[in-house]
Amino acid sequence: MRISLCSALAGALLLIGGFSAAQDNVPAAVALGSVQVQLPEGDLRMSFVESLDGMALLLQTGDAHVQARRLFLGDGKIAVAYEATDKGVHSQGRWLPNQAAFDFKHRSVIEVSREQAQPWGRQAGEVYVRLQGIEFRVVEK
Repeated sequence: MRISLCSALAGALLLIGGFSAAQDNVPAAVALGSVQVQLPEGDLRMSFVESLDGMALLLQTGDAHVQARRLFLGDGKIAVAYEATDKGVHSQGRWLPNQAAFDFKHRSVIEVSREQAQPWGRQAGEVYVRLQGIEFRVVEK
């Protein structure tokens, strides 16, 4: 499944793989117009790819994937932004190593500085991807 930024601006809600409102871990308050995506558990790959409108991020696991210029990855409570630019991938106030793809292993931990951790789903027009099986830990840096 592919999501364009146009879909985000339209305020669509996309659910992939067993995400129901009856679950306790569903965010209670999100911005109208933010796109919420949940990918199935498993290893993930984030690729830096060309699109018709410039560079983009393609996040995939198994048969599911989502693509946008900026993705907020998180656990449904906090999120951290990853953005594709012509210079590379930017996240948490720094440029990531110049490479075509990044792997996130199932059961891994992503450390997020307190300054860069953002509340889940609060920005309209943005794509939030909930990653199952990956822990997001806020740390003091």
